[in-house]
Amino acid sequence: MKQTLKQDLQQILSFALKQAFPDQDCSGLIPRLELPPDADLGDFATPVALEGAKVLRQKPREIAEKLRSVLLSISQEIISDVQIAGPGYLNLKLKPDFLQERITWIVNHQPSYGQGILADAPSILIEFVSANPTGPLNVVSARAASLGSTLYELWKYVGIDSKSEYYINDYGNQVNLLAKSVACRFLQQKGIQIPFPEDGYQGEYIFSVADHCGQVYQQQVSGRSWLETDLEELADLFQEEALRSLIDSQKRDLDAFGVSFDRWFSERTLHDQAKPLATLDRLESSGKIYSEDGKKVFASAQYGDDKDRVVLREDGRPTYFLADIAYHQDKLERGFSRLVNIWGPDHHGYIARLQGAIEALGYPKETLEVLIAQQVNLLEDGELVKMSKRRGKFTTLKELLDEIPKDVVRYFFIMRSADSPLDFDLTLAKSRTMENPVYYIQYAHARICSILRENEKAAQITPRGTTDNDFWSHASRRNLALALLRFPDDLREIALNREIHRLASNLRELAAAFQRFYQDRDNRILGNDKEPEAAALLELSVAVRAVLRIGLKILGLGAPESM
Repeated sequence: MKQTLKQDLQQILSFALKQAFPDQDCSGLIPRLELPPDADLGDFATPVALEGAKVLRQKPREIAEKLRSVLLSISQEIISDVQIAGPGYLNLKLKPDFLQERITWIVNHQPSYGQGILADAPSILIEFVSANPTGPLNVVSARAASLGSTLYELWKYVGIDSKSEYYINDYGNQVNLLAKSVACRFLQQKGIQIPFPEDGYQGEYIFSVADHCGQVYQQQVSGRSWLETDLEELADLFQEEALRSLIDSQKRDLDAFGVSFDRWFSERTLHDQAKPLATLDRLESSGKIYSEDGKKVFASAQYGDDKDRVVLREDGRPTYFLADIAYHQDKLERGFSRLVNIWGPDHHGYIARLQGAIEALGYPKETLEVLIAQQVNLLEDGELVKMSKRRGKFTTLKELLDEIPKDVVRYFFIMRSADSPLDFDLTLAKSRTMENPVYYIQYAHARICSILRENEKAAQITPRGTTDNDFWSHASRRNLALALLRFPDDLREIALNREIHRLASNLRELAAAFQRFYQDRDNRILGNDKEPEAAALLELSVAVRAVLRIGLKILGLGAPESM
């Protein structure tokens, strides 16, 4: 299926405009489709008559009348009725034959429904998490991991050429401070009273890293007189292994969370290849770099930043900002058309300066797109769970996964828009009831699997559709079918608008629609003596299972067959 339902309907409406107004240029009119406020009014609504009044120089109601007449004559295969509402809205109703045709198509193409609908979209490299390798991943990083990996899976499903990447900040002061923190803890464990570095990393995990480094470098450190040990020397010895240990720990946590990356990119490689300085040369050629007090400064205020930013220090060392610009230039040189980054809430002010640098390098500003994963508030029994990074006291991804199943954590992190703070209800997340939206969705899938198993044991009704108008006039059946038919359109819009929370809510709504369908006694499948009706109900249920399964897979959740 190359087009979505909305695209099919928009194509019909555009053709109807040309037929109804052959002497007018209607090319600029893109018919919008909406859901009517009341399902009884129709399956879709369009305000094209209202929006085309200025172009066509006619009253909306007159335009609507002409369009209705043309639509009823050209679209018998899809549209059964067209009604005019208000000042010029057109309400469209789909034919039972068409509904059934699409449901059967879903059943016959279960693994790929909606797949590849954006194969012509620009290529994307998405970077997310990218937490400093100086400690375990916290809950904000976990939210970014859930958002990023789900977006990536969705893009791959709809056919966008995309890759995922984690940027390791393994260069600079924070790495040196980590090494000193680990070395200091190691010496303290040996009984040496040595002052801890100012602003050092004080979490309990540093003791574990110190133990690990001591074991790895046992030969180098055995037999030493610790009273004479130089902290800087020990830090230099431990630095590489301390970094590796923490990066490996982050990878294990992400793996347990169902998140992987196509590439882990080391900042250190940028400096080893002198890419920041090469990027500086390119920026200087753009005329956006000036000298001030021995420093090189990028004129980022010209691009909406609150001030200009230093990119090269007096001693010739690149700043973190220059390395970041070089990293993004490297991404673009690899051939990606669009860069999408997911950052934490404290990086909002960083967007304008980096987009400005991208523009100064000669790329369109919109090449770089940044999504902000806002703060996470953990709530338990309605009370805020206090978190603080100071002295290493903060809730980590691993701690969450030790308490709550992976599927629940992933869903809870994406069920609200990324740009809104998230209240993560630990009490609800731990609940195994249908109040928990994850289990509500998964239970709908499991219930359909149960129906199919029971059918196999009993009458073995073969799923088979019907075009009977009475069958499709039943509200719970029609609403369920329409939700399934809209699924590819939903995927398309969610992928283009980066609104992954909508997929989470759509699956919840689909599960609720199936629940209403299932509880309606008219929709009884097992024991239904009207075999054609039972077969059509069963096929509709199989189609629901297929869409739930696709959606759950994109979200990175399981689709259990029994619960």
